[in-house]
Amino acid sequence: MWLVAKIKNNYSDIFKKEILKKNLNIEFYEPKYKVDNISNNKKIKRDRKNLLNNYIFCYYSNFSKNLIETLKFSKGLEYFLTGQELYQKDIITFINYCKSFEDEQNIITNNFFKNLIEKKGKFSSGPLKNIIFDLIEKKKNKLIIKFGQYIATVDDNKAAYVPA
Repeated sequence: MWLVAKIKNNYSDIFKKEILKKNLNIEFYEPKYKVDNISNNKKIKRDRKNLLNNYIFCYYSNFSKNLIETLKFSKGLEYFLTGQELYQKDIITFINYCKSFEDEQNIITNNFFKNLIEKKGKFSSGPLKNIIFDLIEKKKNKLIIKFGQYIATVDDNKAAYVPA
């Protein structure tokens, strides 16, 4: 069964280590995407960001209410979302959807976001970082967008964007 845990800021690794100390064979899944940080037209660092911010999926074949009660005091955990029994199919569908867009390094590609963009998007890296654009048209490997008075074609492999 999958659980969804909300983790305190920057405590993901601490939370995972705390759970693994209990000798439980729990699988974790955190969908991540890459963001380039650029300063003075030079790429400084490529960060991996959690798609769901402070949420992480935890899978264990035998989660019980007693085990969840024990785990809820783990270091770094804010809380577990409730209703996990009712939403297992939805959670599995979402995880499989995310995994279908991952590359060899388990990083979500731009195509994931391309499917989510309906009207507006925002560049997540590059020289246009944080600029919001309007979607004009989706094509197979690119988007045609408008930002300000400019119309541009964005290649999926050359720009990073997310829904606005």
